[in-house]
Amino acid sequence: IITLDRFTRSPMRGHTSLLVGRMDGLFDFYDNQLEQITSISPNAIHISKQQPSRLAMASDSGILLIEFKNGTWQTVGVLESGQSTIPLALTETSNGRLIAAFSNGTIVTFAADQWLAETLNIDDVPISVQTNARRLGPDSRPFFARKSDRVYLFLDGAPMLWDSRSESFSVDTNLSTQLSGDKARWISAASSSDSLWMQTDTGALIYQPAG
Repeated sequence: IITLDRFTRSPMRGHTSLLVGRMDGLFDFYDNQLEQITSISPNAIHISKQQPSRLAMASDSGILLIEFKNGTWQTVGVLESGQSTIPLALTETSNGRLIAAFSNGTIVTFAADQWLAETLNIDDVPISVQTNARRLGPDSRPFFARKSDRVYLFLDGAPMLWDSRSESFSVDTNLSTQLSGDKARWISAASSSDSLWMQTDTGALIYQPAG
């Protein structure tokens, strides 16, 4: 099954193209043509909202950075995360932080000038590494949802919310109460309101954040 975090839209071709992750790599689909960007298979892909020419790709080989330059996608390098496990999900905060969730539940955050730089500084280290007590089950994977300035992380279906002051995630008690022990398996933040639409183990939930 190819999950939605392996698809994203790019405006870099003069019109919107579709970036598609497959087992045999990452591809740019535009004008009915499929062009391979890399042969590395992505676990998740994310295009910067601040700098749409920059793409971050989570893979079994680490977090790969790719830049659209001179009419083509070019590899910039691999972000040094300091982790021995696999990145599975990516998102971006309103101030350009890149956040990666790893297979063991660890959350790594990079500053905007680290992952958006023209060339990578090999001495750079993440600005924060958060090790969470919750471990992911064998059939579970982390996923993010961003709504306005809120960034949500779901670890094994349990909701966490990004705190920009501490630059870390903590359990979202309001959403956790509404889930009542149920686990979210899919979420959409695409509605025009502030609501989050969730598919859970037992059905569906529409969540309206307070404030």
